[in-house]
Amino acid sequence: MVTKPLKPKTETSPVRTTIAKQADLFAPAVDHRLSKELGQIHEVLIAHPEWIRWVHRDLTRAQGVSARKGRSGMSASMVLRVGLLKHRLDMSLRRLAPLLADSLSLREFVGLASWDPTPKRSTLQENLAKIRPETWGKILRGTVVSDEAQAFEDYNEARIDCTVVATNIHEPSDSSLLWDCVRVLTRLMRDSRDSLAVEFEDHRKAAKRLHTKIYWARKKAQRVPAYRAFLEVAAKVDVEVARVVRQLEALRLGCPHLLEELRAYQGFLVRVMDQTRRRVVEGETVPAHEKLFSIFEPETDMIAKGRRRPQFGHKVAITAGRSGLVLDCVIERGNPADVTLTLRQLERVTEIRGEAPRDAILDGGFASRANLEGAKALGVERCVFSKSQGLSKEEMAGSRRTFGRLKNRRAGIEGIISRLKRAFGLRRCTWKGWRRFQSYVWSAVVAANLTKLGRLRAGLT
Repeated sequence: MVTKPLKPKTETSPVRTTIAKQADLFAPAVDHRLSKELGQIHEVLIAHPEWIRWVHRDLTRAQGVSARKGRSGMSASMVLRVGLLKHRLDMSLRRLAPLLADSLSLREFVGLASWDPTPKRSTLQENLAKIRPETWGKILRGTVVSDEAQAFEDYNEARIDCTVVATNIHEPSDSSLLWDCVRVLTRLMRDSRDSLAVEFEDHRKAAKRLHTKIYWARKKAQRVPAYRAFLEVAAKVDVEVARVVRQLEALRLGCPHLLEELRAYQGFLVRVMDQTRRRVVEGETVPAHEKLFSIFEPETDMIAKGRRRPQFGHKVAITAGRSGLVLDCVIERGNPADVTLTLRQLERVTEIRGEAPRDAILDGGFASRANLEGAKALGVERCVFSKSQGLSKEEMAGSRRTFGRLKNRRAGIEGIISRLKRAFGLRRCTWKGWRRFQSYVWSAVVAANLTKLGRLRAGLT
């Protein structure tokens, strides 16, 4: 059987030519929702160079630091964008650093070229820590009053509620606080012994045994004697610390940092011993504002509401608008009652807008006749509390129908707070200290606002 050879094809497909499009300043590497959001956030940041200048001022405010000298590092724009990415992706800097090295979209957004080395986690942390909480607060206010926000928010509605952001501590108990003091002070004394040959007596073994015994004790008759013994051991540690401090002061070898830490934690030990003796041994009820809940985060507050389990952190008052943007955020000290915060929050929103919002929607804990009258005096037409507390619906909203409609809209602030906690890291602050706590919360709210603006501008919500 003879087969005929195949004829070569003479037809050629037409060649399509395209005109190259000029690249944008931010060109997402992939067509993805996150890339579109970041593209819109980039445009907002470009439109507000003053935010970059505020961050740059913080980065160079140390004495003797010049932006024109030294090795090239992260620019102010990079630092600000990394802070926003950390909260937008809700991840630690330890996880974000390798992701920056691998993701083209994230490198484009931050401003890293393909040949630029990726900053290490320690570099990211060092630069972010230099941004003051006041700067984050100014940027938050800037996002609220920006032209981009005014295109979607009319500021006629203010939804107000409070939440708690936890500090990075373990569940406090008297025995765990005593054990924390003993082990940290022993570690510091051991450092002084290794470096300066200062001797001391180690009581950790006895303290650990008593801490474990208290933890497993089921009855008060078992716990109280163990606590008395634990307090005796803690007193011995206090004596050892005082002796080590005197020896270090006599040496005068220049160890101010070690001395400062020893004195600070010794003060915490004295406070914990006092509150433990009063509460456990003497049966006294110690007020919450006199208690120490952590030696690592000594400014932590206990926030208790009704019969709910107490939370340890700081109370945050949040005001949101109709569009879902957070208009205001105030971090409280202590646990002030919600009813005392109503007029202050409305006055702050009035300052932002220039006039009072038409509608104010709040939880029942904010309700009182004085607050309703104060809101009306500010210019609020309808001030609705979810629980009336003796106020009629007509007094609050003018009619029962309007009251029901506005009361249903209060659920929006619950959703906004839930989003901040779930998606932007406000469940727990992982930064140490009061000032960094403020920076953490305000930077998270800034990231949430810019993300919301990015989605609105891109038509993704």
